[in-house]
Amino acid sequence: MKALLVALLAALSLAGWQTFRLTNEQRAHAVTDGKFARYREQAEANARAGESRRRTTEQELNDAFFKIAQQGQQLLDAQGGKARADRERSAAERMRDAAAAAADAARRQCATAQTPGYGTPGPDPIGVLANVLGRADARAGELAGVADDRRVRGLACESAYDAARSARMN
Repeated sequence: MKALLVALLAALSLAGWQTFRLTNEQRAHAVTDGKFARYREQAEANARAGESRRRTTEQELNDAFFKIAQQGQQLLDAQGGKARADRERSAAERMRDAAAAAADAARRQCATAQTPGYGTPGPDPIGVLANVLGRADARAGELAGVADDRRVRGLACESAYDAARSARMN
């Protein structure tokens, strides 16, 4: 009986000890859960604040890009667009007409000075030159328009890059 009483007392003390350890572990777990909950709340608040800053920066960049695009389009429009092309086209036509008139005058002059009996004349060098010069002038006008357009677009791109770079540094 004494052995049974010692065994029962040992079992009760072991159960008491285990209950004490379990209570301490539960308390430590509750403290850890509280710390983790506060950490998670802080991390979520930081994430929301960061997302808000990124959205604000993105909106500022979009506004800056829109403004730069508008300024670029205004500059393109101011540099002439269709009106400038029409003016250049009419000036080129006047120059071609003047060249054709000069070529006709030169042909008439050459025709009167031509010596009879030397066969048929070759291709009209003055007409060929006037044609080549007219086509070269037309192409130069097209290329100038393209160059102006690309310059304005390049300046707008540089402005957008500078805006993005300064926003990134802030």
